[in-house]
Amino acid sequence: MQFWVIYSLSSLLASFLVSKYFSYKNQWSIFFLILVLLLTPTNLDGELGKLAPSLSVFFYDVIFLQMLSFKSLRPLILSLPSVFIILMLIRFFKKRFF
Repeated sequence: MQFWVIYSLSSLLASFLVSKYFSYKNQWSIFFLILVLLLTPTNLDGELGKLAPSLSVFFYDVIFLQMLSFKSLRPLILSLPSVFIILMLIRFFKKRFF
């Protein structure tokens, strides 16, 4: 539990700092995109109770286990399109009503 709190705060800070390098118009989109990339969890080796960030698990598998498996990236396949859809809807309503 404590790991996730520290990791979430670090991800918030990293996302914020990276998004500052982009124009003001794109800052929030980049911020949420990076945040979703860093915070999307996946199960560890099929165990139901143990979660870890999917990008970290993927790079751990590639670097240390020398196993190229996209199983850990499956949650990102679900979360990234949903973030893009939400961001497009926000932009649409923002242009339409504000």
